Amino acid sequence: MHPLSAQSIRRSLAPHKTPRPCTVEPLERRQLFAVTYSISLPGAGPITTWANNWSNSFKAYSATYTGSDGMVSIPLNGIDKLGSAYDTPGWQQWTTGDTFLGTYNPASGVRTGASKFVNNVVSMQQTSGASPAANIYKYRGSISSTAQEQMAIILRNTSGQYYWPSDGQVVNGKVVQLAIRMNGFVQAGVSLIQAPVPATITSSAYPYASTASITVADNNPNLYQAHTNTGVSDPYSGDRSATAAVMDLSNNTTAYAGDGYIYTYAVQQGTGFFEKYAFVGRATPANFSTPAAWEWWAPTFNRWISVSGTSPGLAVATPMKTTSNGKVNDAASEFSVFQMPDGRFAMVYDQNDISGKIVARYAPAGHPEGPWSSPTVIYTIPTPDSGNGQLGLRALPRGFSGTDWSYVTYGAKVHPQLSKAPTGTGASRAGRLLLSFHLQTWGPAGQFSPEFSYGDIYRPRFLELSLVGKDDTIAKPLEALPDGSTPTIKSANTSGNGSTTSIPSTRTPTTSALASFSRTKLTVPHTRPFPLTSDAGVLA
Repeated sequence: MHPLSAQSIRRSLAPHKTPRPCTVEPLERRQLFAVTYSISLPGAGPITTWANNWSNSFKAYSATYTGSDGMVSIPLNGIDKLGSAYDTPGWQQWTTGDTFLGTYNPASGVRTGASKFVNNVVSMQQTSGASPAANIYKYRGSISSTAQEQMAIILRNTSGQYYWPSDGQVVNGKVVQLAIRMNGFVQAGVSLIQAPVPATITSSAYPYASTASITVADNNPNLYQAHTNTGVSDPYSGDRSATAAVMDLSNNTTAYAGDGYIYTYAVQQGTGFFEKYAFVGRATPANFSTPAAWEWWAPTFNRWISVSGTSPGLAVATPMKTTSNGKVNDAASEFSVFQMPDGRFAMVYDQNDISGKIVARYAPAGHPEGPWSSPTVIYTIPTPDSGNGQLGLRALPRGFSGTDWSYVTYGAKVHPQLSKAPTGTGASRAGRLLLSFHLQTWGPAGQFSPEFSYGDIYRPRFLELSLVGKDDTIAKPLEALPDGSTPTIKSANTSGNGSTTSIPSTRTPTTSALASFSRTKLTVPHTRPFPLTSDAGVLA
């Protein structure tokens, strides 16, 4: 739980790599199609709906679960590609941060009896993505008789530090998950949690049927760098933490265009309260469990860095760039990055952590490190002080030392595998992105937060957003490409990608000729940067 009211805000509320070829589909026709996907494309009609079936699946009930934040979904088949749960239904593992366990009165909205406040819990669902299945909650011991400090799936370490799980991925038969390690109300580091996934998953035997099989590695300087003030020019005021998001591009099953890497996104608080910089690192699947081997993108130096002298890559990484050569500095403590069908990437987050404005940025195909477009507001969450039918809220209690409380939202992220991929272009064939966010209350310091009593405040809500494709046909024959040149197609081998076909670099192609994803690839050299709005061509 990240109290935004009576306590301080606990998640800091307390790059462009060396250019590489884009990949395009084989030229099977003599027409070029540029297809670009956008979230909530203007003019597409109704673009946002409340996913009440998902919200209700995490609603406070009369027993066991009565609220949490820090929701992260990890498909246990290891495939988090857009829409994969529709194609291959299976088990989803949800992990939570601070969680209330106990009982709840739906009529009054008040938790009843003795609630337990547990730092992390696991929930299991066997679902297709079309509609959620019942949650099966996992924690240690008994709500009635076990001390809450002993109920977390990931127990405190010997120093009494506790864990908030963040994003992760199934790699080589294990759930490999990052976790914020907390010492009281202060972050102490980033830990790497690992647990084997059994060959046959059952709700009773997993997750962590034998909790002794969980391994926790606490000392990871390439995942966490404590901030040290370097002087008046220091742009940062908080620690650098690799816990914002994970995206698997390691192969063409987990991605539309695999490149052999799993990407992890980090954040660091700037000098302003609402300023948060975003970074990106990567590792091969073989090295994902070995953070010291990860590389971090440093657009200032235009390269990936694993170590610099005695400094880990994360320490010398620089923030991801924007298309205007600025820095991504409005990020959130937790967000999502995923690949769209056109091969580009979307970053979705609650701008500045708690603005209530859910925004999207886009990066070109082949460049999960950016540069990123300007943020586009795709939805503003309505959070009035008293009651909100869409959020399922009742009026907040008033009279706390004469000061009213208000709602605040945070933690917005897309769950790609539980979203529905587009079936084509246009609003009628749009995809539906499943997005969750969290809710707390904001009020005077030193006062008891209403969400500690009211079970219908502190729980996740879900939205569905449209992912709409737009196509533009360029009626030019193969012999007359947009720049007037004639391509020469020849065989070539690209490391890690098998046999490909290459267009010689005797010309600089126009961006409409660039494409997004393929299994048999053409390699189109290009210069950087180029306009993001036209950097998503698909050759049909």
